[in-house]
Amino acid sequence: MRLRAPARGYLSFAWNEPGPFRAAFATTDTQDTDTEAAAGTGGRTAFRLLPDALDDLSACGVLPP
Repeated sequence: MRLRAPARGYLSFAWNEPGPFRAAFATTDTQDTDTEAAAGTGGRTAFRLLPDALDDLSACGVLPP
């Protein structure tokens, strides 16, 4: 399931590294987080992986729209 890996990654990072997690996600300025430079080897950033997986679940009827 595409949601499992990103969710585990977010939760693991939050649990194991609470300070850096807060620092990484405590911004309201996310303009530079969805750029090609911020993308990993898969071409999508962490800020895109989770919403994309949720959109897919909604599209196949697992989650409400």
